Amino acid sequence: MDIAELPAYFIKEVKAHSMRGKYERNAFKLSEELGIRIRPGNRTSVIPGPPPTIILAPELLGYRDSDHVRHEIAHVIMWWSGVEKALVEEYGSREAARPFIENLCHAAIGFLRAPQDLVDEGVRRYGVTARCVEFIRVQARMSPRAAMQRLVYDDPRETRAGFTTSGKYVRDVATCNFRLPFWAYDRVPDVSIEFPQDEVRLSLRRMAHSPITVGICTL
Repeated sequence: MDIAELPAYFIKEVKAHSMRGKYERNAFKLSEELGIRIRPGNRTSVIPGPPPTIILAPELLGYRDSDHVRHEIAHVIMWWSGVEKALVEEYGSREAARPFIENLCHAAIGFLRAPQDLVDEGVRRYGVTARCVEFIRVQARMSPRAAMQRLVYDDPRETRAGFTTSGKYVRDVATCNFRLPFWAYDRVPDVSIEFPQDEVRLSLRRMAHSPITVGICTL
């Protein structure tokens, strides 16, 4: 497989295993659904198995939920899917491939925290809009940035983009086959005038109890 295709393939595998785990949102329960053991240890790591085992540092074992566990679940899925092997072969060693591996596992956190059934429900109710981002944010207890990215990157075949602003400045951006007229940290006093109204569907929403406004763009 071409290395350029690996991120989309990996996320597809993450979604498939999330479905196999009954779209469980709690990281510890999802691990149990997937047959991944969790054991205490000196530092957090993964043993591919069999059986696959997540070693958690003692300070993480008392949490009710944990993105650290989701990150390690993603490592197991990467092993199962063959993506890690492909990356190691591409880069020549696991150490050389480590930054790409870690970035992909970090990206997978949002797909496990806000599983597909939740995102599909948000889109069914509100469409691909900023209101859908708020729904995802509240339901999955995510930051506005993470919820925005989850919606934008949901399907690599789609054309959409998102951004967050605070005051007159852009904070975060995410694009999927869509070019924004500004980028992170740009000063944009009025984002609505940056888009041709007859070409781009733009929705904006101020997040509740937050100074952040989220924008979602589709064609």
